[in-house]
Amino acid sequence: MEPVTALLIVLGAGIGPVAVGDERAVVESRVGPGVVVARLPPERGGIPLPGERVRYRRAGLVVTFPTPEASSGARVVATADPRYRTRRGAGAGTARAALAAAHPVRCRPAACLVTRRAPGRLEVTRFALGPDGRVGEVTVTRRPR
Repeated sequence: MEPVTALLIVLGAGIGPVAVGDERAVVESRVGPGVVVARLPPERGGIPLPGERVRYRRAGLVVTFPTPEASSGARVVATADPRYRTRRGAGAGTARAALAAAHPVRCRPAACLVTRRAPGRLEVTRFALGPDGRVGEVTVTRRPR
């Protein structure tokens, strides 16, 4: 798997300096403190603590953590910042046709997905499309299978 680096969207892995699974303390050491923009209900069958969605304005990222603890690993990394791009140039602002030409996506009217099956998990990169047919937000997550 390709390492997550500055301004690079790595499909199924992360965006810029933040990878899915990175601990909150590590994320904040890389990009500085964030601001909690939403508290989320506890995950079913998990730790009975609310999750948090945290905006890292300077980095242009929003990261979802399953708990507010520093050791909590990132579940979702998202951006609408056009500075972040895949190796093939896709990111916020990319037209749907250009995205489809660059990556093996499955598209619906509201979003295009790149999925990859890995041992024990499904890696998903979602390119949300705006009404103009351009990518408005990119979200990277991993789901257990």
